[in-house]
Amino acid sequence: MSLEKDVATWRNEMVTIEEVMRGSRTNDQVSGYLASVLFPPLALAIDQKKSQKAALDERQAKVDAALLEQHALSCPA
Repeated sequence: MSLEKDVATWRNEMVTIEEVMRGSRTNDQVSGYLASVLFPPLALAIDQKKSQKAALDERQAKVDAALLEQHALSCPA
């Protein structure tokens, strides 16, 4: 697979992950508020979307590495 195609795939995956996170944001905010008001220790146990954030970071690192490689390949040696 070419670098351009890989980068496009990872960016599309990032958009999808961001849309999923955005879609549940209001519900998460309400849950967090209620938990902090009713039972503060529960607020710490609420999922902070760590796995989705880690997936975004992983894909961004791949995009950065691919762009760096692409730049290195295009430079005359």
